[in-house]
Amino acid sequence: MYLPDFLWKYRRPLLFFALLSLACLFMIDSLHKKWVARIGNELVLDFTSPVQSLSKGAHNGARNVLSVFPDFFRTRAQNIALKKRVGELEQQVVALREDLRQERRLRDLLGYAENFQEEKIFARVVGNDPSSWFRTIIIDKGTVHGVRPYLPVISASGLAGHVVEVFRFSSKVLLLTDPNSKVSVIAQQGRVQGVVQGDGASQCLLKYIEPTAHIKTGDVLITSGYSRIYPKGLLVGSVTDIKNTPGSLFQWARLMPYTDFKKLEEVVVLVPPPVQEPAPAAGYLQPQDAPVPRTGGT
Repeated sequence: MYLPDFLWKYRRPLLFFALLSLACLFMIDSLHKKWVARIGNELVLDFTSPVQSLSKGAHNGARNVLSVFPDFFRTRAQNIALKKRVGELEQQVVALREDLRQERRLRDLLGYAENFQEEKIFARVVGNDPSSWFRTIIIDKGTVHGVRPYLPVISASGLAGHVVEVFRFSSKVLLLTDPNSKVSVIAQQGRVQGVVQGDGASQCLLKYIEPTAHIKTGDVLITSGYSRIYPKGLLVGSVTDIKNTPGSLFQWARLMPYTDFKKLEEVVVLVPPPVQEPAPAAGYLQPQDAPVPRTGGT
């Protein structure tokens, strides 16, 4: 059998087999392309993924850093402003507390000063005299305010001292604890009299107590009113210790002043009304009006 006859005879199976083979070839070619493409894609992704990740991380890091700088400076500015505001508020709180304490002190001082009829001059303590170890103080009132020497000075607790020097806008006050200060006092309970003198430190001495006088620890002493400086009834202090030496002419005691001189900030100067001199009797000649005796032989 010749080949053409064979092909003609089996033309249909051969055609089917050829078409099937062609389809298989096309299928294999398609699968091969997909496999090659997938392998290529995987190789490209494996190579480019770290680079992409690194570049993306660098980009995100740079963006975060660039965004942090404005936030840092903005936060720093806000922090500085808040600290400044907190400082201002703290200063206001301190000032308000100081004003409240000063109001309480002035209220107590005014309440005690109202017990006396004298004119009152309120003053602040602006200094201490270092030469006398805080036994004198300087107040901010002087002659222009009506202060003059030998006026009594009180605190919210009692007697503080008296004015010894006066300037135009300030005055010096001798404190009760100064050894040069002497005040005539009387005990409220037993009416025992004596003289209070400063000990140069923080207390006072009660001197010239009669040996038979009955005085005890805790007795309250007030000014007796026998002085031209201090009016009667000013609180001075209380007795803390009594000394009675046998054979001595007088007793003496130690006294704790009611005024705390270490915390003295405001005082009141008591100004009594001026003392009017009595009118001279009829026919009495004043010294300046008396006749001058004639001398010499003319």
